[in-house]
Amino acid sequence: NALEHLKTLKARELCEAFFKAVDTNNDGKIGQWDAMMCHSVFNTDPVEGLRIWKGMVPHGVDPVGALVSLNEYVGYWMRELESEIGTNDHFHPHFARSLQVRLAQLNAKIA
Repeated sequence: NALEHLKTLKARELCEAFFKAVDTNNDGKIGQWDAMMCHSVFNTDPVEGLRIWKGMVPHGVDPVGALVSLNEYVGYWMRELESEIGTNDHFHPHFARSLQVRLAQLNAKIA
């Protein structure tokens, strides 16, 4: 069962799962549209989504047309969500469950 598998993922692995969900061509990079698709299962405010995207893009790179690698994406979220990660490298249970639901929603949107 996919949901049972998600429960075992460490924080980094769960962030990677979000990236892989929107990296539909499997090239190891996502663009702004992909990031906004991911953001849409959390918040419908495009201004907030754009703020997040700009924070994810490497400093000095124009966010329009930029691509973000798996490591850049995961690194961004690991920094942003640091307070939600416990000493066992997993997200706190309530937060993890919320992310698991959002990931399922994202996968359903993309399918």
